[in-house]
Amino acid sequence: MHVSYQIIANGTDVTGKFQDRLISLTIVDEAGQKSDTAEITIDDRDHLVALPKTGATLKIALGFVGHLVEIGTYVVDDVGGEIAPATMTISAKAANMLGGIRARKTRSWQKKTVGDIVTKIAGEHGLKPVVSNSLKSHFHAYQAQTSESDLNFLTRLAKGLDAVAKPGQWETKSQSWRCAIAIQPRPRPKARPKPPLHARAGPAARSALNWAASGAN
Repeated sequence: MHVSYQIIANGTDVTGKFQDRLISLTIVDEAGQKSDTAEITIDDRDHLVALPKTGATLKIALGFVGHLVEIGTYVVDDVGGEIAPATMTISAKAANMLGGIRARKTRSWQKKTVGDIVTKIAGEHGLKPVVSNSLKSHFHAYQAQTSESDLNFLTRLAKGLDAVAKPGQWETKSQSWRCAIAIQPRPRPKARPKPPLHARAGPAARSALNWAASGAN
C-alpha cells in the first residue's frame, strides 16, 4: 500500500498542486489544551507557488490510497521559506471548534467514575465520550473543579492516571468520531520504521505523524 494524503484549502482540493513538490507533511497531535499543528514543506524551485494567506483553512486527510482518514481542519498562521534550496513551509494550527469546553467553571464531583465524568462533560458540549476500558471504572470519591475549564479538569484528571485527555477527532480500530473527548493511556515510545511514515511520543507532542514526500502518492 502507498501512503496518500489530501489537502483542501478554503474548500478547494489542492492536492494535485502538491504532487511533485511535497517534501514533508507533519501533523502534531498535542495532548490537553495545546493546539494541534500542521506543517507542510514544499519545493519552491521556480518560485511559482502562490503564498497562502494567513487565516486560510486547510482540511487535511492522511492514510493510504483508497483509504484516507480526515485528520482535522487547520488555520494557516505562518508562511516561511528558504533560498537554497528554495523551499516554502506553511504552518497552521487546529481550528478551534471547542470554545465552550475551555470556559472556566466551579463545581464538585462526588462518587463518580472516570467514565461518568467524561460522559457528563462530553454530553454538555455535544461531544462523543471515548474512555479506555482500563480507565473508565476508576472511582473518585471527590474531585473539586474550582474556576477551571472542563478541558483543564479532564487533563488534570488524566495526568493523575498516567493518561492523556484529548478533544477533537478520535479514532479506534472499529470507529472514528470527528468530535470527541477522550481519555486514553499515555502512549509509550516504540521503535518505528523510518520514513515514509514514523511516529514519535514525547512530553510536548504525544503523537505525531511525519509523512515524507518520497512515500506520498
